[in-house]
Amino acid sequence: MNIPLEKIQWVEFPEHPISLSKNLKVELFDIHSLGLKQSKEPPYHFNHPLYCKLILEKVLQFNAVVLPRFLAYQCDLMARPYSWLINLELLLEHNVDLLIELNLGLPLNNSLNIVNEKRETYEKVPPFYRAIDFGNGHPYRFDSVKLQLEELDNYWEKKIFLLRMKTDYLQYRYSYDGMNFGEQIDLELEALEKRQQSWEEPTYFSNMIWNGQINQLVDIFFQCLQIKDSEGHPLLEASNERLVKFIENTFCKKNGDRFSTATIRTILKSTRHDKRPKGPKKIEVRHLLKSPQKDKKKSP
Repeated sequence: MNIPLEKIQWVEFPEHPISLSKNLKVELFDIHSLGLKQSKEPPYHFNHPLYCKLILEKVLQFNAVVLPRFLAYQCDLMARPYSWLINLELLLEHNVDLLIELNLGLPLNNSLNIVNEKRETYEKVPPFYRAIDFGNGHPYRFDSVKLQLEELDNYWEKKIFLLRMKTDYLQYRYSYDGMNFGEQIDLELEALEKRQQSWEEPTYFSNMIWNGQINQLVDIFFQCLQIKDSEGHPLLEASNERLVKFIENTFCKKNGDRFSTATIRTILKSTRHDKRPKGPKKIEVRHLLKSPQKDKKKSP
């Protein structure tokens, strides 16, 4: 296959991996030509038209089985494969008329479909991960992730974001040199976990004195968990552990001592009926919730 160089509408590829081996045996998927050697001094001239010619001839000569392998091989050589694939798609589209004139319409159509499919695999990675968004940077740069984290408001949003990013990275992993992105995500998640734990460590909100029995106090909260409104929603929604911490950190005895965490936790267990007050010692929350007007209507 020989596509006339002077008729090609070329595009500039910021990355253009080529083989400069003097060995006559060049790999099937390498782009090689003596005319591609780039100057080592400014202005670093590179023969983009020739590179486009060689790329077109490579892409159009491969069938549907070999072309994806060629694309994968080339992408592995680059820091920004997404950008390269976009440029390749543009190169094919810009030369549609020429390639049809050369009776290459069928391989052109097949190539466009395969290149588009390869590009879409990169689009599954979140936009700020794509190589084209980084300039000359690494497509999995953790400093860019940290910038995204700063825009999120709370722990849960950040944790979900990091887990999503790590999952995407592991699912669509490409061969890049440099840092281990997954390990850095783990370190950030670990730091977030520790920070969250420090926020949740017991801090005494107040010294509200409870002069009654501890099982009466805890039973009030237990009843609030059990009572449901007309739509089936509980009066109070909270985990037992959160309630344990709340009661422990909010109420104290008259002498200032805190109530036992183990005792509070035991009374809150649904199976420990024996630990909750009965009869006149029980403070009935349902009675406190009754409307005074309804009570008046019932009275003679």
